[in-house]
Amino acid sequence: MKSMSTKYIILLLISHIYSQSKVIYGNDTMNDFKALCSSDYGKVDLDLELVRLTVIVRNGERSPKIDTKSHWNNRMCIKCPGNVCTMSPCRDEMLTVKGYHQGHLLANFIKDQYYPKLSKKNTVESKNMPQNRNKRRIFWYNDNQALSEGQNGDKYSSYSESAVPVTSISSPYGFNRIISSYSILEPETSPTIKGYFYTNAKHHVFLKSIVETLHYSNLTLKKIKPLTCTDECQKLRDSLYNKGKQPKHSFAAEFEQIISSLCTDVPIDCSKFDCDLERMDDFLIQEKLDFEDSLAKMREDITAVSVDFSQMASFLILALDEPDDIQLVSVDNQSITTLLAGLNTSNNKPISFGAAVFIELWKNKSQEEFYSVLYNGKRMKFGLFKEAFVKKTEFMKYLKMFSSYSNRIKQICNEQIKDLNEKDLLDLKTAQVKNILEPFIEKLKKNRVLVK
Repeated sequence: MKSMSTKYIILLLISHIYSQSKVIYGNDTMNDFKALCSSDYGKVDLDLELVRLTVIVRNGERSPKIDTKSHWNNRMCIKCPGNVCTMSPCRDEMLTVKGYHQGHLLANFIKDQYYPKLSKKNTVESKNMPQNRNKRRIFWYNDNQALSEGQNGDKYSSYSESAVPVTSISSPYGFNRIISSYSILEPETSPTIKGYFYTNAKHHVFLKSIVETLHYSNLTLKKIKPLTCTDECQKLRDSLYNKGKQPKHSFAAEFEQIISSLCTDVPIDCSKFDCDLERMDDFLIQEKLDFEDSLAKMREDITAVSVDFSQMASFLILALDEPDDIQLVSVDNQSITTLLAGLNTSNNKPISFGAAVFIELWKNKSQEEFYSVLYNGKRMKFGLFKEAFVKKTEFMKYLKMFSSYSNRIKQICNEQIKDLNEKDLLDLKTAQVKNILEPFIEKLKKNRVLVK
């Protein structure tokens, strides 16, 4: 009798747990948010020569942060601990199989739309190489191991997290080290590619999913530190808005969990909402409204934008100056938000899985070079004067306006004074940032770039 009672209680507990979860994939209640599940890249219909392409991309579909009772534990995601990517049970923020495939879709878009427009290609050296043109050749650089002979005479060395740069870049903006370098034999003429990714594994995996579908003559991958504000700078940035309510630059964990299950058939633990679809929809709508309000506030205050964007502007100046034909940068959704706001675009939407900002450097028949930005299938108006095309020299000046303050802002953010409490210290930092940016802002007002 006691045994039956225990079994009954266990069944009740199991029933309660699963009654608090629900499959929301494919429902029409949250239909407006399904656009976040994938991205539309549009078309590149310009009759111009492409000099260089920089793609800043958010990782594809991923699992949310999960606990031990989550249904995600029974699903398979992708991990790439070294040279080989395999499927593994999903854990916090791992790329799903669909998310991995989204990298292939982006790569195919780049090949179809941009490869034919590149003004120069890099020819692979064919001397003393096998004639099998379908063969891919991969090099892993390891400072502790000399290149050794592999099968068929290929040279290789094993993957190593302690790899050091073949060519180093000394920079305070996050360049760390080259962790891998590839070469291929197919096709004979292909662009050179340099990839950057945040240390988090999902960014590395998504970048690998892109590059494995591309043709290239040479590829280098680098780890970089996040290009968004540090925690200290986030507090300073938020205080600069001075609008009462603190701005929202990212979504609550519940928002990410709902979107993850909305995009897949994985049941969501919806105990907080009593599994009521309308309550979940109301929550998503309110989060989206708060996010849009924050973007509007960000565009209104160039001082706050400077704190948020200065480090990314510094990175872009270095990356855009690299000689490679294509730059790929795997980042998070907050980085895309910061980039679009820093470029002075009118974006006011949340960032979808696999969303990419294409920063294109074009050349016309008169050999003039200028930048353009493609996002969500639309050519954005950007820069000081919100133009669809900005001369190369003017765009670099625009980035340097922000990057020139990067080191000083970082110093202010990290400043600590023992005798001041947190509020007084934040007030002091706010005053210091406003002081160093005042000449910059006054100049913009004088040139009628800023109305206020």
